[in-house]
Amino acid sequence: MNEHLKLFQRIATSVELLTVSEASSLEIQRSAIHLGQTIQPCFEELQRSATKFQNLLKPCFTQLENAEAEWQAKPGIANAAAIELYEHLGHLSGYLFKLRLLKSQLTSQVLKEIEQYRQERVDFWKNKWFIDTKNGNIKSINLSEKEKFIQLLRDEFQWLPQGLDQIVAKSLAPMSEQLQQLDLDRITDHIKLLDNQQQVIHEKLLKGLNLSALQQIIERPSVYSLDGSQVLFTVEPFIDRLVDRGFLVGNLPGKAKIKSLIGHGVLPINWEHFLVFSEEVQTAIKRIITSVLEDRINLVITLLEQSIQFYDCFLEKHQRYQQETPEQRKSEQNWLVGCRQDLEKIQRDAETVLTSHISRF
Repeated sequence: MNEHLKLFQRIATSVELLTVSEASSLEIQRSAIHLGQTIQPCFEELQRSATKFQNLLKPCFTQLENAEAEWQAKPGIANAAAIELYEHLGHLSGYLFKLRLLKSQLTSQVLKEIEQYRQERVDFWKNKWFIDTKNGNIKSINLSEKEKFIQLLRDEFQWLPQGLDQIVAKSLAPMSEQLQQLDLDRITDHIKLLDNQQQVIHEKLLKGLNLSALQQIIERPSVYSLDGSQVLFTVEPFIDRLVDRGFLVGNLPGKAKIKSLIGHGVLPINWEHFLVFSEEVQTAIKRIITSVLEDRINLVITLLEQSIQFYDCFLEKHQRYQQETPEQRKSEQNWLVGCRQDLEKIQRDAETVLTSHISRF
C-alpha cells in the first residue's frame, strides 16, 4: 500500500513539473494534466482502502493483546502450589458428593416439619372454631361468625411466609456453614491468575463465589424467592373458595355486584370444608417450599460443579506450563514481539496513506 502511494506521488510530481516546463509541448502538457486527473480517483480509492484496512487491523491487535496477556499469565499459573490445589479440589468434590446425597433427605425433612406445623395450626383452628365448648361436638361456623373467622384466617396467612422462612433457613444453615469452611476465596484467587479474557469467561463463576451474597440467598430465602406475595397469591384462591360457600348464583354477570352487597356466602363453613381447604393450602405450600429448597441446593451444586471444572482446566494448564523450557518461552516471546512489530508497521503505512495528498489537476 505504501509502495503504491509512493508511485502515485512520483507520477503526480512529474506531472506537476512537466506542466510548468517551457521545454514541453502543449500537447504533452495537456496529456500530463489528463493523466494527473485520472490518477486522483486511484489515490482516493487507496485512501478508502487504508481506512477499511485500519478497521480490519483492530481485531488483529485485540487478538495479539489477548495472546500477550495469556503468555504473561503463564508464570503465575505455573508457580501455583499444586498440593494445595489438589487438596482444595478434593474438599470441593467430597462436599458435592455429600450434598447430592442429602438433597432428597433434606427436602423430606423440611416437608415433614411443615406438615407438623400445619397440623398444629389445624388443631388450633379446630379447637377454637369448630368444637362446641358446651358439649365437645364438632360444629360449623355460621354466618354471624364467618366474617371474623375469615379475617383471622387472612391475618394468619400474612404471617405464614415468615414462619416458612424460618423453617427453610434453619434447614439450610448447615449448608451455609459448610460453604464458609470450603474457603471459596481460594478459587477466586486462582481465577485472577488468568489473563483478562479467561477471567471474563469465568465471570459467572466469580459472581457465584461471592460468599456474602451466596449466604444471603441461602439464609434469607423469603427475600430472594419465598416472599409473602408468592405465598399469599397461591393461598388466596383457596380462601375465596371457602368464603364463597353459599353463592348459588354461579358465574352470572351480576355475581360481582351481589358479592359486594352480601360480603360472604350465606352457607356455614363446616369442619369438612376447612379440612379440604387446609389440605389444598398444604399441597400448594409444599410445592413452593420444595421449589425453594431445590433451587438453593441446586445453586450450590452448580457452583461446586463449575469450581471443580475450573480446577480441572487450571491444573491441566499448570502441568503443561511447568514443563515449558526457558527456550520455549523465549521463542514464544520473540514470535509475539515480531507479530506486534509487523502489525504496527502495517498500521503506520495505512496512517501514512490517510495523511498524504497529491496535487489536483
